[in-house]
Amino acid sequence: MPSWDERLSARARQVRIVLRGVRAFGSAHAFLRWLHTPCGELDNRMPLSLLTSEEGIPKLEAIIGQQGLKSPAFEDGSQASHKKEGESMIQ
Repeated sequence: MPSWDERLSARARQVRIVLRGVRAFGSAHAFLRWLHTPCGELDNRMPLSLLTSEEGIPKLEAIIGQQGLKSPAFEDGSQASHKKEGESMIQ
């Protein structure tokens, strides 16, 4: 069984992924939709399925952190907004 420190560290990494994802996608709503959308870079798995695994966190960090990642289109025709680190969300 993981120690308290290990569990806390895992939760901190998950929180960091969520914060970076919301920033990268421009809103919590867009990030949540991405988490529930099969991703080609993850062999068509949903990113959410990797959020709780030790192996999944670095994969998600890499995908979210990529510069110039194309915005995935969703069923309603909208797209997630990807901004580069330090770029303003206000146009």
